Amino acid sequence: MKEEYIGKLQPPGFLTTTQAAKLFGLRDSNLHGWMNQRRLHPLIWRSAGSVARNLIDQAELEDLLIRRGRAASQTMPIASIKVDNTIWMRSRVDNETVENYAQMIASGVRFRPIVAYTADDEESTWIGDGVHRLEATRRCGQDSIEAFVFPGARNAALARSLRSNRESTLRRTNADIERAVRTALQLYAPLGVSDRAIARIVGVADVTISRWRNRISETEAQPCRHNAPQSAAVA
Repeated sequence: MKEEYIGKLQPPGFLTTTQAAKLFGLRDSNLHGWMNQRRLHPLIWRSAGSVARNLIDQAELEDLLIRRGRAASQTMPIASIKVDNTIWMRSRVDNETVENYAQMIASGVRFRPIVAYTADDEESTWIGDGVHRLEATRRCGQDSIEAFVFPGARNAALARSLRSNRESTLRRTNADIERAVRTALQLYAPLGVSDRAIARIVGVADVTISRWRNRISETEAQPCRHNAPQSAAVA
């Protein structure tokens, strides 16, 4: 189902077919064919005074390239990979999961590569998917990890992070879902992206996005209460 977005700015994590073809070295005709075959429904972008254009979900296209063998993983130094807690859509690191992964890695199990992003003008590589795998590899004493590395910087990693836990083997907690929904609304709602499109990005029901949008609006509308400052206890 096509979603329509009307605004002046292109939302993070979405590409025009021309941008996607240039970024990944593909032909526009291939992109259209893959979208139809895999049902990668585009977001319709109508900016003021311009012709409507299809926007492709970059993360979905990246996953398709990985599945078709068009994206090769590479060995990355762990020290060069930046983990930014503000764009990671988990409320906390699950230490039990990390320990289990570390034991599996030590016994020779190979996990799928993490997904990371790097820009030509930046030294750091931003992780978009695979923080638990990265931490487990680090705990095993290894200094490198296999990664699918795509062009992009912080916003690309954030857009991927919003999508990455939808089908994760580690079930999302309510706190994880709330964090992802709030972040997605802050990122996309001001640009005019519909609740249905945001719900598809995060992997929740449309009503969940609508409920949180209303809740946030009601909170912002409440008058501020000025309470007397309280002294903080020192532990």
